[in-house]
Amino acid sequence: MKLSLILALTALLASSVTADGYGKSVVSATEEGYSKTGGRNSKGGDSATAEGYSKSGGRGGKGAKGRKGSKGGKGRKGGKGGKGRNGQDSGEGGYGGNGGMTGGRGVRDGGRCGVGFDNAVCGSNLCCSIYGYCGKTTNHCSANQCQKSFGTCNGSTGTPPKNPTYTKNSTNTKTPTYTKNPTATTKAPGYGPAEPNPTYAPPAAGSWWKPAAYPITWQIQYPGTLNLDKIQSAVTSNKLSVMNVDLFDITASQVSKMHSMGVKVVCYFSAGSYEDWRPDVKDFPSDIRAASYDGWEGEWWLDLKGWESANGGDSVLKSIMGKRIKMAKDKKCDAVDPDNVDSYTNNVGNTAAQQLNYNKWLAATAHSHGLAISLKNDPGQIKELLPHFDFAVTEECVEDNMCEEWNPFVAANKPVFAISYSGSCGKLNGLKQNGLLKNLDLDEQAKDCTSALTYGGTGCPSGTAAVLIAADKKSFAVLFDDYTISVSPETRRQRKACLLAFELLFPQGYSYSIGTINHRGSAFLDKGVTGALTANYFFAGNPIQATKTTPFVGPYAQNNYVIADTFDLQAVVWSPCGQNVPLTLSSSLRLDAGTTGKGSGELTTDSSEWQSSCSSSF
Repeated sequence: MKLSLILALTALLASSVTADGYGKSVVSATEEGYSKTGGRNSKGGDSATAEGYSKSGGRGGKGAKGRKGSKGGKGRKGGKGGKGRNGQDSGEGGYGGNGGMTGGRGVRDGGRCGVGFDNAVCGSNLCCSIYGYCGKTTNHCSANQCQKSFGTCNGSTGTPPKNPTYTKNSTNTKTPTYTKNPTATTKAPGYGPAEPNPTYAPPAAGSWWKPAAYPITWQIQYPGTLNLDKIQSAVTSNKLSVMNVDLFDITASQVSKMHSMGVKVVCYFSAGSYEDWRPDVKDFPSDIRAASYDGWEGEWWLDLKGWESANGGDSVLKSIMGKRIKMAKDKKCDAVDPDNVDSYTNNVGNTAAQQLNYNKWLAATAHSHGLAISLKNDPGQIKELLPHFDFAVTEECVEDNMCEEWNPFVAANKPVFAISYSGSCGKLNGLKQNGLLKNLDLDEQAKDCTSALTYGGTGCPSGTAAVLIAADKKSFAVLFDDYTISVSPETRRQRKACLLAFELLFPQGYSYSIGTINHRGSAFLDKGVTGALTANYFFAGNPIQATKTTPFVGPYAQNNYVIADTFDLQAVVWSPCGQNVPLTLSSSLRLDAGTTGKGSGELTTDSSEWQSSCSSSF
């Protein structure tokens, strides 16, 4: 029996997606959906961005991510902020894991206190600094005055303890000027031992991999077993040249085989968090954890306060991360991709200065082993770190509308590998950033934005169209920036057309088709002027096509027309069952000033929204 059903389109709706998961893509919309009123690039109550489609909100509004199994791949990061440190920061009978008072004495010297740590109060003769650390210096409270209750020094209101904040898209005034004085030391107010101010100069020319900026075909896969046959197939069809894999899961043999295919291998590890499932977990002392990683069970942010020993030698953290980078070298990785190197933006107690120097040390260490290195998710320090890093890996810059912040890498001919979890490539191609559409598990499924939507025509020149998935995941839309025609006594006839091609990826055994098309736009026609909007679609290699034409007859004035074309599902064309054959969407606009030639008119299409149907035989 044949069952027809409307499926929710997920981020698997793509442009030129291949069955092996190394294909190409486009797509996604936001909760606001598509414009329902207003003219071109207007959302009629929904907010529109410069790209012509709505955005879902700023950074920090993201949901928690989940791990798949015991070693699942990373998805996008959860909400910002962190809890207080665990018992190791408590005095005897002091504060518990979440910062709540459980005994008679307060948080010990060097422990965490204040707003960011459940308003914890310091112990006897200790004061809480504005950075959330307990201590005795004048950076905490005035001389000989110690906090007796939150926000006070001996009863007098002091500076409320808080973690420093940093504003995006502006000069970060809290990041000190970086000097090259090897003997100088810096000490953040309220922190523990002084840290050296290391040189870590930008690297001289080395022999490590230095990829050009764009375009690069790539894939990222953490959970699951690598399918080397599929990788070889993707390489053969010029769909893959770089693989990003988990450092601990990849083997030297697999790296060697990918090298034989001509693939560069980037090895991922977390440089800013403690993960209790990693094989080197025993190397991490308990007091190196700063705060729990919100949304990730078994993971904590690392405390960077003592990452550099006072004499510039190896600290515990440097020793651990040095071994990980050495492991990447031993496995013959071409580059490392250290994650969680933006902890100072997550209110866990680390400063921008600590993060900056730590990131420079990571880059210097990778280069000393002949490895390239990525800068991941730290746009606030691009200016200082660009000379030290070879490429960038970003997550959700499309969703956060922050992709332009990574333009300095492209300008320096260094690639940006951008991961989008919403299903939208956004402006990545226009910015020459190498976009990849992924699900939160970061498994084998992938779609490459560098070969995203294929389109062209007088109605949709290059750079003027995009494909989005609606918030309900049941439809998709093509948005047009400049699909407009007009007639006048001087120009009596005009026609424009647009041809788009992409693939829909459905489960094996299903075929798909289009049930409903909604066209939105505006039309203003004088008496005697006529026009038409024609839409049709077909699958590559199939001579049958479905076509709908809507006439316009003047006088006609509609700022926001909505035309609904409904197809008989028993009569329209279906894709071959279980195959991802390219679907071609074709539309045209036509206007004629009429026999008198005295009238004028304008006809615009802002978007065409398509409802998909899927069928399976049982």
